[in-house]
Amino acid sequence: EFYEISYHVFIFFLYVNTPDYRPKFNIKKKDENMVTNFIELNRNKFLLPISYEKKSEDEESYIEFKSASELEYNENDPVYQEFKSALVLYSWINEMSEDRIMKEYGTDPGDLHRSRENAEWLLYSFSEITKLFGKVEEIQKINEVKQRMKYGIKSELLPLTKLKLVGRIRARELYNHGFTDINKINRSAYKKLSNIPKIGKKIADNIINETKYY
Repeated sequence: EFYEISYHVFIFFLYVNTPDYRPKFNIKKKDENMVTNFIELNRNKFLLPISYEKKSEDEESYIEFKSASELEYNENDPVYQEFKSALVLYSWINEMSEDRIMKEYGTDPGDLHRSRENAEWLLYSFSEITKLFGKVEEIQKINEVKQRMKYGIKSELLPLTKLKLVGRIRARELYNHGFTDINKINRSAYKKLSNIPKIGKKIADNIINETKYY
């Protein structure tokens, strides 16, 4: 499953290209087609244009990239590592489970966690730099991606994660059961709320009490 949201692809590729982003995920033989497909779907949305042919030094900057049929397998290829890292994190903010990410991309739990934390920090840095240029709209976009990175969620769940006891799993359960916004949670909904998987009576009570402050 590949996602085509231009701004997120752009910002992800921007920070995985920085020296401060790590760990970068090694490319494995089974990843070649998957990563290449991701690049093809989004090739006009990266920081620099993608080219399959080497250009002269006088031409504008670009990313030289071989097609799948021309690849010579090298798990340490830096370009492939950057694209795979962007794909892993992109999958995370689109609510792919950690187990599925580890299975499909061959990542370790510790590396995935460090990668997410590092991405959050870089997104915060980008936001601060953007403030210097007065780009209010861009700051909002970056901050949204930063929150999605923190919780591993789609944008529709962001309002629900303002609640202290609600993370990616509970937020999705709440949303799927009709509680798409904090304003829809109140004392009269207690019974329905307490019957939701991963919620229960105690957490439902805490959530309802917290919503009084919103």
